[in-house]
Amino acid sequence: MTNTQPPPRHDVTPVSRGSVVRTLLWALLVISVLANMVASFIDVPTWPHLACGLVTAACATALLVTRLRS
Repeated sequence: MTNTQPPPRHDVTPVSRGSVVRTLLWALLVISVLANMVASFIDVPTWPHLACGLVTAACATALLVTRLRS
């Protein structure tokens, strides 16, 4: 006799899109802060500091917006 039952599923909760976005934003925030810190230790022109600061501010703003919306 053949088994017509579907295979057992493990309890897996799906990952929401918001949690993926939040995780990526946190990772990008940490990377931009670390890049700015490295740029401070070595003598680089001003534009890398500005770029890292802009990315950091954008990530922080996006994280705040996602927090306030949830």
